[in-house]
Amino acid sequence: MSDEQTSAAERSEMYRRGDEARTRVMGPGGAARRARMRAVHPDLERHLIENAWGQVNARPGLDVRTRELITVGILLALGREREAAGHIGGALNVGVTRDELVELLIHCTAYAGFPTMVTGVELLAQALEARGELAPAEGSSS
Repeated sequence: MSDEQTSAAERSEMYRRGDEARTRVMGPGGAARRARMRAVHPDLERHLIENAWGQVNARPGLDVRTRELITVGILLALGREREAAGHIGGALNVGVTRDELVELLIHCTAYAGFPTMVTGVELLAQALEARGELAPAEGSSS
């Protein structure tokens, strides 16, 4: 990204709001992924941060915990495992509890089916293991 493009992105209020909202939820992770997006084209990363995070996630109508629960449920129902994994971690980062995520997974069975729940259980287990909050299962491949 050129200095001119970086300055334009930094000057955007929507980008600043989006970056702040994203960091609050996702933490500092994802820097390499964002850099890769910028390497393909700077507008891709800017579009994601300004729109998904700055316009949608930074809105005042729902608290961040509720937004993350909704986001995890939608991503699981759509089969977007990579994104769901990140947002499960994000949900935990903003105070969503393991029990609340378990309830979300059970709720998914009624609307998106048991395979969605099973996928979500695996992603939640991986997130909890990474945080040291769950011992790896015996015989697991991780």
